[in-house]
Amino acid sequence: MPRKSLVRYFRVRRKGPEAALEKAVALRAHDLFPSRQHLLWLGASLEVGAGMPDLLIVACPRWVSELPKMDRGDVRILAFLRSVSRAASSTIAEGTGLDQRAVERRLGALTEASALRLSGRSYRLQSRLRDVLPEIVAVEAKVHDWRGAIAQAARNRVLAHRTYIALPEQVAHRIAAVSDLSTHGVGLLAVRGETVTEFKSSPRRRPLVWSYYYGLVSTIARTGVDSRRGHGIRVGHRRG
Repeated sequence: MPRKSLVRYFRVRRKGPEAALEKAVALRAHDLFPSRQHLLWLGASLEVGAGMPDLLIVACPRWVSELPKMDRGDVRILAFLRSVSRAASSTIAEGTGLDQRAVERRLGALTEASALRLSGRSYRLQSRLRDVLPEIVAVEAKVHDWRGAIAQAARNRVLAHRTYIALPEQVAHRIAAVSDLSTHGVGLLAVRGETVTEFKSSPRRRPLVWSYYYGLVSTIARTGVDSRRGHGIRVGHRRG
């Protein structure tokens, strides 16, 4: 049976040769970035802060879909607690810039949903939410403008554990010889038809902006990690 991948598109699907590169990487995502313990969620053209990676490949547990619906305020609280470990409601309100009463309501709801736990007067993230997305890979696909792709991929490090550029195989051979991608923390994928090869691996780093990280958690919770749920485009994967 051919394997399938579900890609959730957050903008109108682009057309042309770069779309073909993006599709090829999506088809091979489970081979390139295998995860035995987690499901893979694929999203294209999702706005993250000031950026919009062409493709995000995210390893996540199935229970992410069971998280309650979260708005920006909830995301700010989760991000704040990820950075400070624990804090009282007044400190959280000051740190996030949210209204004290609104914070207390949100903290109650998040605690009831088992996203937070209360210890004395301090709140902290449940341990399973600290690294709920253990692997986020961002990919920028370009046919010609590889310098632009590198710059975009480097910016994606604010969210992703690893970041790549995907280029046609012929271009990738040339770039691998003349560009020191490691100085930018960027990996390289070479694409020929539906075959995708990892020419250079991306060094793994911790995401830099936790509000982007938990914003992505919120998006995945809303769209679902089960291929039978949410909206997306299903693309076939031929083995061999």
